Amino acid sequence: MNDSTNQFGAGGGSAPGAQDQSKTNPMSPTFINTNGGGFQPPPATPSNPPIGSNPAFSAPSPPPPSFSPASGVLGVPMKETASVPPPPPKEVDIRTMAGDQEAFKIGGGLEPTPLTITPAGIDAGVKKIDSAGAPKRKASGNKKALLIGLGIIVFLGAAAVVANFFVLPFFLNDTENIVGENAQVVTPEEEVVPDVSPTIPVFVHASFLSGPADAQMEVVVNEMSLVSIRGNLTSAAAGALVAGNTLTEFNIVTGDMGQPATSEEFFGAMLPDLILATPLEDDFTGFLYSDGTKVWSGYIFAVDQTAEDKDLIKQILGEDLEASGALGNLFLNDPGAPSAAAFSNGSVLGELAGVRYLPYTADGASLNYGWKGDRLVISTSYAGLKAVANLVGGSGIADTEAEETP
Repeated sequence: MNDSTNQFGAGGGSAPGAQDQSKTNPMSPTFINTNGGGFQPPPATPSNPPIGSNPAFSAPSPPPPSFSPASGVLGVPMKETASVPPPPPKEVDIRTMAGDQEAFKIGGGLEPTPLTITPAGIDAGVKKIDSAGAPKRKASGNKKALLIGLGIIVFLGAAAVVANFFVLPFFLNDTENIVGENAQVVTPEEEVVPDVSPTIPVFVHASFLSGPADAQMEVVVNEMSLVSIRGNLTSAAAGALVAGNTLTEFNIVTGDMGQPATSEEFFGAMLPDLILATPLEDDFTGFLYSDGTKVWSGYIFAVDQTAEDKDLIKQILGEDLEASGALGNLFLNDPGAPSAAAFSNGSVLGELAGVRYLPYTADGASLNYGWKGDRLVISTSYAGLKAVANLVGGSGIADTEAEETP
């Protein structure tokens, strides 16, 4: 401490601001070569003056320490070292598993074997890992897909049932009931099937001829129509055509059961424009007259037995018959056109009275009718009317038992 004070006193006691500018900064490069290369110890620090005194000078700044390679730092001698060569470049080597295995074989070792270590007490809930390091998975993908597919099918089936029974009927009913812009409710009309029980008149055909004819036959028709009646009568006439004057009696039946045709059905088919204002009996008799060349048809009808004023009925029926425009349908063959404008009165033939006739252009064709009592005789030839005139009569009206509804 005293040496330091002496050194401080030798410094001249100058203030720090009056230091010698030739002093070198210890941190500068010239610090080592200052003062002949030797290291100067720092100057001694003067003792502090008493408190309250005013010294005449300020303490000088200590000189910077000198440094030399020979003396070392702070005067400590340093070993002389030789110059250090630069380090060799780093060798970079890439380590691979194959290289490690080769080196391990050269060293006499064996190939490493993977070892599975299971900590004690930890077995449950830990997935086993194979040598590749991948956890084993349960093959449950197919089962899950199957369950999902079944669920979709069940859902779609339920949706289809709901749509079929609840959704579609709702919309279809609205579409059917809404018609036009006014949305009118349309109620479908139910087909009314009349409860009609067929009435089968039960009667047995009775001939309106008092004497037997040369032949008798039954003409069966499929239906009571003009075509069916004329067709079947023409076929029957072919068998009735014989030499000489002959008379064949026939009756018309219809249906599979051979039900006798009524007079009303006959007039409705043969003379559709004739409205019968007078009642007639259901039964009637037909005949075919052959002159050896042609066959002519004729019919016998009867006024209803229950009618009161039969004379008036006969007059009205005659007038309605002459007014019909379909009289040509009563002929089996085409009679041509009427050769007269109206019916004319004829002579009495036997018991027939009130005879009237209308000639046609065809040879031998004429429409003739007359009355015997309440029976109306119609013939398509005058010769046929003469042949049957004395045979009209018989036992009268056919017995009608009852009208039965099966």
